[in-house]
Parts: sequence; C-alpha cells; structure tokens
Amino acid sequence: MAGPSDRSDSGSGSALQAVFEQLRSAHTLSLTLTGPLCLAVIALDRYLSAQHPAAESYSYDLTVTDGRWRIKCQLAESLSRWVRTGSLRCGAGVLVSQLSMVHDETRLSHSYIRIDSIHSVVELPERFLSIQDVGSIPEWCQDHVTRSDGPLQLSRKYYLPLWINDDPYGSVWVPYSPPPDVVIDVSRITLLADLEAFFHSSRRPLPLLVRILHRSRIRYYGKTGQNIDFPFQVYCEVADQSGVMSMVVWNDLCPEWFNRLTVGSVLYLQQYSLKHSYQNRSRPHIRTLSLMTFHSIEISLNPRSPASVVTVIPPKSVQPQWDLPDVPYNFATRSEVDSMNNNQACDIIGLVTYVGRVERIRRPEKFWAYRWVHAVDGTADSPFILEIFSSSQPEIFNNICPMTYLVCTQMRVCKTGCSVYLTSSTETQLFITGCHKKQPYVNEPKVKAFIQWTKTLKDSVMLRRTSVGGHYCYPPAPPTNSNMTNEPITAVADLKGELQSLQYREHRRVAVQGYVAAVQYHTWPPQTETPHSEQQIDHTLQVPDVQQAASHPTVLWESGVWPLVKQQVTDHFCCGRLDQESIPEKFHFDDREVLLHHLNLSPARWTPDLTSQTHTHTPVACTGYFTLTILGKSSTCSSPYCGLDQMVAAPHQVCVCVWSLMCSAPQLESERVMCIVDLCLLGERRVEMICSRLYRTADICQPDGTQ
Repeated sequence: MAGPSDRSDSGSGSALQAVFEQLRSAHTLSLTLTGPLCLAVIALDRYLSAQHPAAESYSYDLTVTDGRWRIKCQLAESLSRWVRTGSLRCGAGVLVSQLSMVHDETRLSHSYIRIDSIHSVVELPERFLSIQDVGSIPEWCQDHVTRSDGPLQLSRKYYLPLWINDDPYGSVWVPYSPPPDVVIDVSRITLLADLEAFFHSSRRPLPLLVRILHRSRIRYYGKTGQNIDFPFQVYCEVADQSGVMSMVVWNDLCPEWFNRLTVGSVLYLQQYSLKHSYQNRSRPHIRTLSLMTFHSIEISLNPRSPASVVTVIPPKSVQPQWDLPDVPYNFATRSEVDSMNNNQACDIIGLVTYVGRVERIRRPEKFWAYRWVHAVDGTADSPFILEIFSSSQPEIFNNICPMTYLVCTQMRVCKTGCSVYLTSSTETQLFITGCHKKQPYVNEPKVKAFIQWTKTLKDSVMLRRTSVGGHYCYPPAPPTNSNMTNEPITAVADLKGELQSLQYREHRRVAVQGYVAAVQYHTWPPQTETPHSEQQIDHTLQVPDVQQAASHPTVLWESGVWPLVKQQVTDHFCCGRLDQESIPEKFHFDDREVLLHHLNLSPARWTPDLTSQTHTHTPVACTGYFTLTILGKSSTCSSPYCGLDQMVAAPHQVCVCVWSLMCSAPQLESERVMCIVDLCLLGERRVEMICSRLYRTADICQPDGTQ
C-alpha cells in the first residue's frame, strides 16, 4: 500500500486529505502511517499547558502544509523537546509517522489532529521551495477540526512568544494607534498627593490626570491550574504636579492597553483602585525630577470590579495649565560611565558598531532573552558595552543592527574587576533609527551633541568598524589570583547531563577541572569545509566521539599520559569543529534582513523569502582556534573545548591567549587545571563549547587568601 507521502507527489490529491480520510475510518482514532508523511512547518505556537503542572509545562501547536492544504495540529507532549532544542523549526520539513484525532469532550463539536510520532526533521524538500505566501494556502477545516486564532486547547485564550514570556504576541494584543480626539472634564480631578486620604476612607477617588514617566516590560505570571484568562501585569510610573506614583495594569487590560501606554503619554483615569504598594520589585531611578515619590500605595487598573476606564489624551490636546512634569532623562556619555557608581542608572545614545546574536538564560520557570551590543558616541575610544534584555519591544529588540542610532533608557552600570558595562533593567526602553521622531528625549543637550558628532562621520569609515554575531561573553572570567573556590564545579563526567538539558540558544557557564591531555591548533577557515547542517536531524542531542566532525590540526601537543589512557577512557564529550556561527562576521547593508534573521531567535512563522536567501559569511580576522582535551580527574572521561584565536579586528577578544597556551602546554604536564567553559545550544544538535579561561588549580586562591 502506498503511503500518503507518495500520493502527494502524484498530483492525484492532497497528502493531508488522504490522512484525514484514513483517520475517520480508523476505529481507534489513531493512525500509524505506512510511510512517513513529509510536511513543511509554517508556524509554531506555544501556550501554557492545561494538563501538566511541571516547570516546563508548555504545549505547542504546529501549522503544517503538504503544499495544497495547511492545518494546525497539536504536538504530543512527548515530542515537545524537538521544539525546545531548536531541531523542529519553521521552514523545515518534518516526517510524521503517527497521528491521532483528539475530541474535546468538554466542548461541543471540537476536535483536532495531534502529531504523536515524528520520524525525523529534514531540510525542506524542493517541492516546497516554490511557496511564496503561506497565507495563500487554503486551511483545512472540517467538522470544527481547527481553530486558527488561538490554542487548540480551548481552555487557553492566548499564545505566548515562542522562546520567552515577556513580549506581546498574537492578535489579542492591540497594536499602537494614535489616540483619537477626546473631550474630558478636568474640573473635578484629584492629585496623586491626595490619594492617601481616599485610600483610608470609603469614598471613591476622583479621576486622575497623569503622565507616564516609565513603563516596565510585561510580566507573565501564568501557572497551570490558575483560573485567570490573561495572567499579565505591567506597571508604570506616573506623575502629576504633586508627585510620582506606581500604576499597575492587570490581566485583560494588558493586551488591550500595553502598546498604547507609551512613555510620555498623558492619561485620564477613572474607576481605578488603590492598593498597598508591592515593595519587593525594582523601581526606576528618578533623580532629575524634584517631585515627591509616593511608595505606600499604588494605582491599580483592573478589567472588572470595577472596570477601569483609561483615556489617552492626544499630544495636541495636552494643556500647559495642567502643569504635568516632563519625562526625566539622565543621559551619560561614554567618557562619563567609568566614573559612575555601580548600579547607577543612566540613559545613553550611541551609534551601533556590533550586534551579537540573541541568546537565552534560564530563570526559574522561564527564560530571558538578551543580546550584546556595542555603540560609540565619540567621547571615548572604547564603546558602550551593552547587555540588552528583551524589553517587550520585539519590533525594536530584533531590529538592532550596526549603523543605527540606539537610545537605551534606565540602564544600570555594572563594574566587575576592571570591566565596566551597562545592563538593561525592568524599565529599560529601546529606540532605534526610525523611532526617534517626537520622542521626549530629542531635545536633550547630550542627544543634540551626539547628532552633531554623527554629522562629521563618513559611513564608509564607520562601516569598516562594524561586525555582527559570533561567540560573545562578557565580562571576562576573573584573573588567576581571584577567589575561584566559590565557583560551582561540574565534574567532566556530568557534562553529558549539562549538554542534554540545554535548550535552544541557552547560554550556560560551567567550571570543570581535570588535566590537559592534548592541545591542537586549527586554522580558520578550515581547508575542507563540511556541510553546515545534517540532511536528517535527530531530535535527541548526540555527543559525538572525540575522534570525529574537527579539521586536521596544524599544531599538536599531547601529554605523555594521553596515549597510554585514551583507549581506556569510557566517555567522550566533544564540541567537534568550531561552528561558523561562533565567528563574528562583517556587516553588509545588502544582507541586513538575512543577517538579522540568523542573529535573532528562530521565528514562530515561516518567511519563505528570508529562508531561501543566503549570504557569504565573511569572518572578522579570525585566523584559527584551539581544541583542548581535558581528562577528568577520575580518568574515565575526557572533553575537548574550543578556544578561539585572538581576533584583531573583532569586537571582542576571547580570554585564552592561544600562542602562549601552546608554548606553555608542555609545562602543564600532569598539572591539574580548571576551565571556564561557555555552553550554548545553537540548534540542530550544534553545541558551542568555548573555553574562555584556563587556571592552574595551584594558583587559585582559597577563601583565606592562601593558595
């Protein structure tokens, strides 16, 4: 019997249609295909599971197509790791081997298809490459099989972003639109300073007229079993002539109002509530505003009981006699940052020269996305080094690229050893070229001075200083004589568990100790290039043998012990060859869209024109890399790590001084060392393992200062 995958190519019908016919005739509501069905993944949607209370309790809906029809299917819980590790992605082909029909018995006439087993993920077959617009493919909908606007589990009313929880995502989030003309009665309003009296009485407070000074990113607090339709929270700092107070926007009002509550907006608030202020949260630093800040109570906007009424006043209708304060800024130049205190807040503007790839770090029950950015402002030789976390502004965060003017507000100064950088806060707002017009900061003196400086620059000269992507980890590991005994140490034998628990683009730093068994130097680019990705991808993270995937070394040193024990080693963990994605590359305007597509996280929607485009990877002055083979102290396992050669024109320098390492390697014979290793799952089984610092354990200080 021919499988559905064969029938789709014959032109006699749709492969998906054939599967539905077989499912309807299957008495068990489950169907194991005689041959894998090849489908293209065109959308991936994530939502909180309604069934499992575990920390990783997210479900996924896949929209797939056979080229003639498209349909949304649920991915079985046992297959969710394919998505979490980046193996199953939009724009890939998936070979489906088992499906079932799921009927929701709590709903009338609601059923959907579930994918229960996947044979493999493959590069997109040629017959799908002619697709230009996935939205033009008709959607299969029979007997209420699909629901296109929300999760297939009807108990959920919204989708989350694919990789983090902090961004607005989906049609429930109302986009920004200019506020319409309104007529309000300002004859009976109250001031923030008078709200304390209302809080301690039974009187309903009068309306407020306030300006938004700061806005936080979205906080998602959804949990399995929770009976809240939209568990979101956003807070703003608002002010009038009497002072500053926090305003919290709750639940259903967040999707409705988040994009419209911009910094600088003037609001007329009615039917709000007053509550005790939540003290254990971060707050923006407001030092340039000579107004009292009220911390004991906060304004609460709720969708019901009572339903708050929010009116945004158009800028042209804001009257001077309302005496509302302007948005306060504290811009700092690069030359001033070094003298600022640790954790001090500032705003910056700069010309972007380097943009790193988006990575994720794990926090309890969620991930945060961040990227490293360099920007210059002409006041110092060195750039701003910026650690920018997602600020619930995906359209800006994902489009930061070299040669754009970047404004970051409410950044925090971080000083560790000799390193100084700025990290974003919960209240940070981002603005790039195309977003600056009419922003409140445009008349700030330091912003004007920066614009004047940029007029003296030549684009061609600055463009030569730009680069994107590659391995980047800052600040560097501490010097050898630092106190390293407080660092948690991972046994080499436990690395397998660390690697297999990594999720897509997750960055993790580990410390391992052992003995240097071998040091090999490889030129870059390698003389014989292997294919960038496998034709067939297994979802299970495989750690190849130490002897495989690397280019032939040009320099090699081995310890005297290694030839004697290598055959006795039972476990090998290897990063293979250096991945192209680990090397920064030059930025070209013509490749901007494709470069950003690769630097950003894998998208939740397939964009055929971007997927089909390729560009030439032009590395930034990388001449080679090292692989270090570390033998575990128990002598039962070994693990090689990559160390990048010093890249002269790169935006950063990896801490391993490679030539001195090669020269000093013989001195490490039988010497116990500690390696600081940065791990990142690049996706599709590609694990980046970069050794950023090597210590002799004999040189590491003990807590009492001894060695």
